Amino acid sequence: MLMSLLPGFRHLRTPFAVGALCGFQLWILFGEAVPARNEADGLLKRIYLLSDVVGRPVVTAVIAFALYLVGDVMRISWRRIAKLNWIFLGELALVTAESMVGLKTHALKAFQVRGVTDPDANRVVMLVDNIQFEFPEIRTRLIAHNADIYMESDRLDAEAEFRINVAIYTLSLWVVLAASWSPWCLFGIAASLVLYVNGVSSLRAANGLLVQSIISEFVTSRYFEEERQEDEASEPNSGAPIVQPLYRPFTLRPNSGTTHEGGQPSSGQ
Repeated sequence: MLMSLLPGFRHLRTPFAVGALCGFQLWILFGEAVPARNEADGLLKRIYLLSDVVGRPVVTAVIAFALYLVGDVMRISWRRIAKLNWIFLGELALVTAESMVGLKTHALKAFQVRGVTDPDANRVVMLVDNIQFEFPEIRTRLIAHNADIYMESDRLDAEAEFRINVAIYTLSLWVVLAASWSPWCLFGIAASLVLYVNGVSSLRAANGLLVQSIISEFVTSRYFEEERQEDEASEPNSGAPIVQPLYRPFTLRPNSGTTHEGGQPSSGQ
């Protein structure tokens, strides 16, 4: 039973941690504006009276639930993390160099099956990027094909999301503490940066498991299959279903010139 509950707890902690960090910063900035019990009136007074009726544990649970809701809205997914990383730090590699080599080698098989020995480099890069964009769906498919790999990848992905989100929201916390208390708190930014690096390492480890699953053919990418079957789909009398062209929702290589926002291919493809 505990093993079945662990994935749920993993995905609860990030929203709650983000909500708690946001709430704590708001309390530091505006806590003095909240009147005490003997000074409250209106809605705030009724909330104080409600705590007397239901008890502090219930009020604490309600506050925790509210923090969770706020955190779930404020938390940053890995796709948004990749975009934010590009804005502030440059392109974020979602996999290690070794995994990228294996992924490119696997992508080339889609062309080799069709007899294309020298495929267009931009098309190969686009296929690799599409497979990376499909990682969340590939992880879900592992539930049916290999639950152990799914559990380990999901654990690492949850660790990455937790660490990166906490790192991002503690950056503003150190600034708030420095403005409200002491400038020495700015040294905490170093801890946030270390936490961010550790989160990126966990993300790459989680994606590395997915890459190995794809290479070992535990699961397959639909983009890979579409590319592999493209010649069959282009033959009008083959009887094969028409496969839609590759769709690339966004690119993590803004300077590659391979695609545009919205998945429309450039003239070079």
